[in-house]
Amino acid sequence: MQYKDREFIETKEGLIFCVVGYAHPKDRVIAYLKYLPSADGKWGSGSMRYSRAMKYYSASEVVKNIRWLEEHYPQYVFNSRVMGFKISAIPKKYILRHYKPNSRLSEIITKGPNDTLEEKTLNLVNLLSERSGVPKDAFGLTGSILLKIHNPSFSDIDLVVYGRENSLKVRDALLTLYNEPQSGLTRLQGSDLERWCAEKAQAYPISASEAAYIYSRKWGYALYKGTTFSIHPIRLDGEVDFVYGSERFRGLGFARIRASVEHVVEDLYTPYTYQVSSVRVEEGERNWEISKVSSYEGFYGSIAYEGEDIVAYGKVEEVNRKTGEKYLRLVIGSPEANGKDYLKPVRLKN
Repeated sequence: MQYKDREFIETKEGLIFCVVGYAHPKDRVIAYLKYLPSADGKWGSGSMRYSRAMKYYSASEVVKNIRWLEEHYPQYVFNSRVMGFKISAIPKKYILRHYKPNSRLSEIITKGPNDTLEEKTLNLVNLLSERSGVPKDAFGLTGSILLKIHNPSFSDIDLVVYGRENSLKVRDALLTLYNEPQSGLTRLQGSDLERWCAEKAQAYPISASEAAYIYSRKWGYALYKGTTFSIHPIRLDGEVDFVYGSERFRGLGFARIRASVEHVVEDLYTPYTYQVSSVRVEEGERNWEISKVSSYEGFYGSIAYEGEDIVAYGKVEEVNRKTGEKYLRLVIGSPEANGKDYLKPVRLKN
């Protein structure tokens, strides 16, 4: 059974994890703890209540998450020799349920919505499908709606779109719909944008004004009739051309660089990757020949364009492929950086 990014798994203890990526060890699934049973939790269904395990998804929060698991559920912490650090990875023998985004949306379409948020979600999918030409079975639901623990009074709508071509069509449709007031789709503005920027400035090493600039380059996070929604592209089976262990990573240290984006290698799927040239190492080993910058932090995804200069700080890794290829990359979102790493277009700097 293949496990994909943004799917969820539930363990025998009732812990709920969000799957990360597509390449997993043979007997485990790489995932981070998202919800845990809690009597006073805000999320739930019936008598079962859940609390979030992290305030927001970021590398620094993941580090805290793993430390908590080491203390309470050490069987879910895995020292990966492939990745070169500890991760949370669930042994398949402990998995009780596997939640898939496309199955959940299909259920709502077939049976009809059970509440106002599910109804609004279905309306949004219908709109995006109609305007983009992407069939509804190429969409799915993740987050609390996938798990049926959402609350219509405060929960968000988290959509996935399967496949690169479909995701690009949805992106283009969204950018058009944002300019149509009657669509119900609006980008964050006013107090909503200020609140979002303040939260990002607290979570990442950026200012609120820098966060506003970064948001201006985001296309998949906005409001639909007053409810926050997000869109996450997911690889189709045919787009997963790698396996766990096909690349091995060795950390060399940290660096701050200034470089030019020569080619955007990946701007839809994690890790977001940029091929860079004219690299100047401003902090770190001057002889490091870094050729790529990869971000596992979704916040820094799709914010740098070809031909523009960037500044970045992060962990330098030597990547060794089974094909024999070897290169150095700078990584944003490593646990060792503890949230201090970043990627910024130079024009963004004050």
